[in-house]
Amino acid sequence: MGFQSAANAAAGGTQQAMMFQALAAQQQQQALQQAQQQAAAELKAGREQGIGALQAGQTGALGALPEYYQQGIGFQQPYMQAGTQATNQLAQLYGAGGAYTQQPTLEQLQMDPSYAFRLQQGQQAMMNAARAGGLAGSSGALKAATRYGQEAGSQEYSNAYNRFMANRLAATQALQGLSGQGAGAANVASGLAGQTGGNIANVYTGTGANIANTATGTAANLANTYANTGNQLANVYGNLGQGLGQGAANIGSIYAQGAMGPTNLLAALAGQGIQAGSYLAGRAMFPGVSG
Repeated sequence: MGFQSAANAAAGGTQQAMMFQALAAQQQQQALQQAQQQAAAELKAGREQGIGALQAGQTGALGALPEYYQQGIGFQQPYMQAGTQATNQLAQLYGAGGAYTQQPTLEQLQMDPSYAFRLQQGQQAMMNAARAGGLAGSSGALKAATRYGQEAGSQEYSNAYNRFMANRLAATQALQGLSGQGAGAANVASGLAGQTGGNIANVYTGTGANIANTATGTAANLANTYANTGNQLANVYGNLGQGLGQGAANIGSIYAQGAMGPTNLLAALAGQGIQAGSYLAGRAMFPGVSG
């Protein structure tokens, strides 16, 4: 009975130790799972914050780009407007039936101040000379005045024509200059439009790529978190299994030792009985021999 009680006490202590070990493993499991959930929640919250910041930046950029584009267009607008007007005017002047496709008329040339002034001054000089010579009303004076008028008119017509065409050329060049400035401003505006469109596309592309990277990085971190928790739980349960197995082996050993205790005692007692019987038999056979 004493051996059995000792075995039971030892086995009970081992079982209690095994229960404490299982409880500790359960607490470790709960702690690991709680830490995993907290880490996953923080990772997801960080992902949402990152995506929100990226989207806010995209919204700000998309709002600023058109504003700067409109400012740039505003700077070019006066030149484009003047260029448009000059181009339209050139098209009207040099188009079918336009004024600059026709030769100047005599009336237009006679409107030249220099033409009228010089012709008048020459005729006046001839008349004064004729009056001074007493030939103002003679046929010779009239012929001379007519001839001068024809020659001077022809000469001044050519001069007036050249001045008229020079003025037309100057006006054309001025309009062409304005038209060229307008075309340059339009090219700048087109460049601004293309650049703004490219920047807007880059904003969308960059935001999409950054959001994708954020999601991918978060997914990788979550996977690592779950994997690490799984590995730690595996170690906990592995250690628990080894501990429980060792405890069960210890309990078995305790009970085995308890069962073998009485048997060993009986064997010892039997051995002692045999020795005592041999001793007594020897005394009986040899009574004179002292023990």
